[in-house]
Amino acid sequence: MHSTKAFSILTDGSQARKTGKEKELVLVRIVKSGIPQYFCIALQDMDAWGDATAENLKHAIDSCFTDKLKLSHDNYTNKMVSATSDGASVNTGQYNGLLVRLQNSDRPWLISIHCVSHRVELALKDSLLKQKPFSEAKDLMITMYYLFKQSGKMKRQFFCMAEVLDATVYTFPKVHGTRFINHQRRGLQCLLNNWGVLFQLLENCVSSHEASYRAIKPKLQGILKKLKNFTFLSVCAFYLQLLHNISKFSLTLEQGHIHVFEIPLLLETTTSANNDLLTSDSVAYLQENGISLTMMDGKVDKVVWKLPKTGHMRREVSNREYVEVVISSSQMTYVDNAHSRVVSMNQGVVVAVNTCLNSRLQSFKQNLFPSMMMVDPANWSDTAEELAMMERVATHFAVPLEFAGFSKSALKNEWPKFKRVVEFFYKGKKARVLWEKVFLYRRDEFPNVCTLVELIMCLGASNSMVEKGFSQLTSMLSDRRLCLRADTMDDLILIKVNHSCWSPNERDAIIEAALKLHMQKRRKLQIDATPFNSLGTSTCSSKRKRDSDSDCEIESHSRSPGIVDEELLLSDSNSSSDDAESDVEEGAWDRLKLGAAAEDNE
Repeated sequence: MHSTKAFSILTDGSQARKTGKEKELVLVRIVKSGIPQYFCIALQDMDAWGDATAENLKHAIDSCFTDKLKLSHDNYTNKMVSATSDGASVNTGQYNGLLVRLQNSDRPWLISIHCVSHRVELALKDSLLKQKPFSEAKDLMITMYYLFKQSGKMKRQFFCMAEVLDATVYTFPKVHGTRFINHQRRGLQCLLNNWGVLFQLLENCVSSHEASYRAIKPKLQGILKKLKNFTFLSVCAFYLQLLHNISKFSLTLEQGHIHVFEIPLLLETTTSANNDLLTSDSVAYLQENGISLTMMDGKVDKVVWKLPKTGHMRREVSNREYVEVVISSSQMTYVDNAHSRVVSMNQGVVVAVNTCLNSRLQSFKQNLFPSMMMVDPANWSDTAEELAMMERVATHFAVPLEFAGFSKSALKNEWPKFKRVVEFFYKGKKARVLWEKVFLYRRDEFPNVCTLVELIMCLGASNSMVEKGFSQLTSMLSDRRLCLRADTMDDLILIKVNHSCWSPNERDAIIEAALKLHMQKRRKLQIDATPFNSLGTSTCSSKRKRDSDSDCEIESHSRSPGIVDEELLLSDSNSSSDDAESDVEEGAWDRLKLGAAAEDNE
């Protein structure tokens, strides 16, 4: 942090369900050897600061850098170039939010970024759940999750039915949570896979006269009615294909190495993939999920699920064996004109999703972010245009760049030379590989270019790394660790999050420093490190003082020299004084010395 030219902070808060305490996790994104890396700074216990208000959050974050990292006020103020958080009002409030307060603290250049992963989640919730079929699919998955969770008998019979059919099925997962895209996608995959087996089970349960089904029979009849709807089956298949396209975009954002100027290109790729769904029909959506149709006289005769046999999912794809679960079209409803219904709905859904995504991520296509595209050599075209883009970025971040020793005039001379070096030595290299090589070998040759690129690359667009940190903290807070102190949790999360970023030498230095600090603490057992003489006795040990006319002293002279009196040792061991044992030992050593002296005289 002291040597980096610029950094951005990423922060998020969470309240532990087990302890109920508010924690604020603070990470920084810096560029190390041309590679953007995330480091955990601190896990702040907000109980020490009061309520989780914007002002208290700012004080807690300031304390991380000034108190824990011992960063000077100038370094902390002038090196911070962006701040990323989720969309909570306490963070992104227009007038008194955390990001506004950080910007008003002598940082007019600070870029406030609302996490792009949260924006995508909100965009999909706004557009998809407004569609009645998609909302009904979500409700069905939630119903199946709680039905199997609360009824062990239904769950057992479901897996028994799959065992009879020799088909692979999955437990219905929880689909309602903060991560909308992945939860919905995983739930739809399980629902479409289990559809045929669940259909057979519910038909048996509804026709059964057992008393145990009497209370839940209306619910089972409602679920079976949904499963018999062929149009609803086709809609679920289309819903899953749409989530597949967007989940690729979301997964790329979660990887952490994405740059802010790359988001418009990723968004354009996602919207194009969504538009391609309009050219496919409902049969293609079903086939993508292992569901085929048998036609007769131009109409659907059977719906066939091709499922792997039990235990065959662990095999290679070429070695798997499959079993077919067949449902006749006579058992299904709304089979006719299902294709036209799905196609008519798809047009409106795709347009709504793409429009919502573009509006939510519009800020990355405006302002300063397009001028940062010159970092990628694939966008190089005209040197004058590239210099103009760099001029806009340098003007906005004039104070941090000046603090880092940047010079605009020197940049104009360095950039044409830098392009010739790239053309000769690094032609065809991707941006990440290129800048890693340049930072490692040519930073002294092009210092101003590297300083400007380092500032751009340290901007963080997604808060996913903070969410991963909280996930790791949740795994630490087991039922037997609920009493962990705040500083202990802080140390654990620092090691867990930062471990992958440390080099072997840095790990060794950290271990040595921790061991030295540990040994400086007061120990219960004090080790005597004084030197010993040739006889093995300590030179600073206290001398035993006895009266010259005592019985022990007289008896010691009357005995043979060089022999340790065992009776004397036994009698002394029964002494009631606390230092009796040490006195006996010293007496024995005195006798050994007397014996050795007598032998020398003889």
